[in-house]
Amino acid sequence: MKVMWKKVTGCFLCLLLLIGLMPVNMVKGDNVPVVSVGNTSSVSGSQYSIVRVTGYSGEGFTITANENEDITVILSEVTLNTLFEALRIMGTGNVTILLIGNNTLSSGLGAGILKLNSGSLIISSVEGSLSASLSIECHSDGAGIGGGSGGAGSNITIGGNAQVTVNHSGLGAGIGGGQTGAGSDITIGGNAQVTIDHSGDGAGIGGGQIGAGANITICGNANVIAVGGYQSAAIGGSSPGNC
Repeated sequence: MKVMWKKVTGCFLCLLLLIGLMPVNMVKGDNVPVVSVGNTSSVSGSQYSIVRVTGYSGEGFTITANENEDITVILSEVTLNTLFEALRIMGTGNVTILLIGNNTLSSGLGAGILKLNSGSLIISSVEGSLSASLSIECHSDGAGIGGGSGGAGSNITIGGNAQVTVNHSGLGAGIGGGQTGAGSDITIGGNAQVTIDHSGDGAGIGGGQIGAGANITICGNANVIAVGGYQSAAIGGSSPGNC
C-alpha cells in the first residue's frame, strides 16, 4: 500500500514542532567536541550536552541520556554496518540527532535506530549543511527507527531539513514499533523529506507486524512517501493491528 502526504496546513501541533526545532537548526556544528566511537562506546549526556561524530565507519554505538539530561549528537558522514542495532538510544532523557552530509546505518538482527529511552528522540539537520541525509537498511524484527522486537516505538520527531530514507524487509515498522509493537506519537514536520519502502510485514510508519499505530502527525512543509508491508498500512497499523 502506498500513500503520499504533502504539506498539511493549519496544524497547531506542527507550529509547536517548528518552534521547538528552531534552536536545533541553529546549531552549526562548529567548535563542537569530536569523539571517537566504537561498538562498545557510549556517548552520554553526563559527559556532553552536544558532541560530534565525524567520518566514522564501523559498528554501532550507544547514546545515553539519563534523567534530567539532554544530549545532542551530530552525525557527519557516518557509516554504521552491524549485525545488531546500529544506534542504541538509552536512558530516560531526551536525545537529538543532527545530520550533516550523508549518513548510512545498516542493521542485520536489530533495529536501525533502537529507541529504548523514555524521553524524546528528535532527528533534524544542522544549519548550513548542504545535505543532511540519513539512510537506514533494516531486515529484522525491529523498526528502522523505533522499537526492537516486541517493543513499542513512540515520541519520535523528524524535522528541519532532514532527508530520511528507510528500506525495511523485516517485521518491524519503518518508523514506529518492532514486531507486535505499537507505533505512536510520531511527528514529521519542518521541511523534512521522509521515504519509507517496506517489503516485509509492518507499517511504513506506525505499528510493526500485528501492531497498532496512533497519533501520527505530518505537517508543515514535510513530504512523506510511505509504502507499507504485507497487509499493513502505509501509515497506521499492521493487520490485525488497529489504525
